[in-house]
Amino acid sequence: MEQRPLAVLAIAALLAGCSTPAERDPEAPDFSHVHGLGYLPATNQVLVATHHGLIVGNQAGSSWTWEYAGSERYDYMGFTQDAVNRTVVYSSGHPDDRRGYGGVHLGLRRSTDAGQTWEQRSLKGQVDFHSLTSIPGVEGGLLGLHNGRLMESRDGGLTWTNHTVPLTYIPLDVAVTDHHVYVASADGLIAGHLGNASSWKRHGDHGDMATFYAIAAAPDGSVLFGGTGNGRSGQTYLSRDNATTWQPVEDAVLGKAAVPAVFAFDATDANHILAATIGGDVLESHDQAASWTILRRA
Repeated sequence: MEQRPLAVLAIAALLAGCSTPAERDPEAPDFSHVHGLGYLPATNQVLVATHHGLIVGNQAGSSWTWEYAGSERYDYMGFTQDAVNRTVVYSSGHPDDRRGYGGVHLGLRRSTDAGQTWEQRSLKGQVDFHSLTSIPGVEGGLLGLHNGRLMESRDGGLTWTNHTVPLTYIPLDVAVTDHHVYVASADGLIAGHLGNASSWKRHGDHGDMATFYAIAAAPDGSVLFGGTGNGRSGQTYLSRDNATTWQPVEDAVLGKAAVPAVFAFDATDANHILAATIGGDVLESHDQAASWTILRRA
């Protein structure tokens, strides 16, 4: 899935810091800064990775209840589910107690129980993946972005290979389908194949889409979402032809997104897609993004 670019997060954090929050229940999940999203089809649970921990949503009749997963309240800047085993999730970001944790960056961590408990895999104190996504069909396959480096793992984050992409500006987000790797940046959106420098092609260079701050894709490539939000204004776009053409998402919550939304895709139903805004709106679609229903309103 799909995570938040640093420049956009800095703007959003600055704006959020200008207001005084109301008193809140300390045990109630804090949705004020959503970074990533996941879905567990076997249990119909939604996973929301935030600045304040991982939140799990459970359906209760026609409504949803929300609670923290596990005891950690770390800042999950990077979050994704394993492409094969969906109860395995990976995270990166920052600990709540940097001295106690032993570093300012989480590196790469793995949970085999959907975020209840975590194990360190690699890069502790060294790396903060702001974009982290799984590779379709590859158990333990991951791509992550850290300080402009595109890094690949094929063993669940134990070891990493660095890749170069032909961009003038720092890459901000990455998504993978069965056919392409998509990289978003202030340069626009490019798609290609790792290890093949001549394969990279530019997509969507028109209007405000010249700058993509976020990209998300269904594993089969049937639908892609691009975000142009820069912290002040922006739009969510959708493509159904491998990023050749794009249309604005016509939804009151998702459409005009000053900070790009995040998405999750149901591995058992290609029509079922989930989305969340940085402020904590959670939505789902059962018709491959033709319409959306709100599960939680910020």
